[in-house]
Amino acid sequence: MKRVFGFAALFTLAELLLCLLLSPGTGTPPEKYLRVPLPPGWDQSLGQDNPVLFRYIRLSNWDSFHYFSGAKNGYHAPEGEWTRDDVNGYKIEFSFLPAFPLFSKALSALTTLPLEIALPLTSQVFAFLFYVFFFLILERVCLLPEETTLMVMGLFSVTPGAFYVVTAYSESIFLCSIAGMILFSELWVQSQRFCDWFLAGIFAFIATWSRMLGVVLGLFPFFIAFRNGFLLKKRIGALLLAGFAGIGTLSYLIFCQIQSGHWDAYFRLASVGWDMHPMYLRALNPLLYIPRPFFEEGESSLHRTILLLCLVALFGTLWKDSDRKVRLSYYVTGLALFYLTVAGKADMGLQGMTRYALPVFFLAIIPMTMVFRDRIIELLRPRKAVFAFAFFLFGFECFYCFRYMHGLWVS
Repeated sequence: MKRVFGFAALFTLAELLLCLLLSPGTGTPPEKYLRVPLPPGWDQSLGQDNPVLFRYIRLSNWDSFHYFSGAKNGYHAPEGEWTRDDVNGYKIEFSFLPAFPLFSKALSALTTLPLEIALPLTSQVFAFLFYVFFFLILERVCLLPEETTLMVMGLFSVTPGAFYVVTAYSESIFLCSIAGMILFSELWVQSQRFCDWFLAGIFAFIATWSRMLGVVLGLFPFFIAFRNGFLLKKRIGALLLAGFAGIGTLSYLIFCQIQSGHWDAYFRLASVGWDMHPMYLRALNPLLYIPRPFFEEGESSLHRTILLLCLVALFGTLWKDSDRKVRLSYYVTGLALFYLTVAGKADMGLQGMTRYALPVFFLAIIPMTMVFRDRIIELLRPRKAVFAFAFFLFGFECFYCFRYMHGLWVS
């Protein structure tokens, strides 16, 4: 396990180093890296005399300040009708689920670090755990050799938007929850140990308090229950495991009702704050996923390309899988998460896909490495072509990371 921890730390620190190198330095005017107002309670003086700390605090930007507000000021709702100004003014934060803010607040209390530092540090703790679980899944569930495992993880870590796993966003905790649930679910299937079953449930619960779409993770153990050769007790255990995701989502809706007076506060704010309207039929239109270079902004074509690659990876692997029933839980969970993510963003030009696609990519990688194991081992042997491709991806990541660190919108 020491090697696993070492590799996970290496990937996490590499992402962090990239952000620090591309971050604005001391003396940079705030208008060069801030495009939104700071939330109440934010200490702007932190890091002014320490160049490294100054860069580190810049890991918080855009939505990070909403998570900070939730941790610092709690979850409340103003009287009367909610407006976009309430959202922009950090008066109501139910769109930014509490798992990340709560863990950040706990880390701040435990270490006595200011919340401005604890916020990105919490993200990096979960990024480290995600890479630990990712490594163990590839090696123990997908049965990849260590060299190929590291190559797969390396390519994932240089995809556009991967830098978000170490910034003050909920990407790392959501990815960690997905990976933890999958790893411990598969370990439970093999070992029947209660601790594995319980940990899988805990991570499923955390996912639902990290993202509203965390409820989709209940599909994974649900379809595990229908694998061949399972005894009744095992099927019931898998179905109960699926219940953790349902309980988590239900408990968050109850939390919204108690704190705001509206169980559907999340959905109300999606419309009020960002004018988001899910388009479930449009997400089924195949033309939505066709890149249109020279006819639209390059970023829009990149989003379509990312989504197209996700679809090809999931459906291509499903088509070639001779034992798809065993891995059906991966396909159903991945496609459900993909579909609901796209449906929620189709009305907004697919904004956010540089980071929202990360969990889908992760869910596609696992069955793909099982089905095409020998081909992937051969394809990812260290060679010039692999490193050239990784360098190409890394260029996109650097571009978007620079934009984020300098207060430019990265969708």
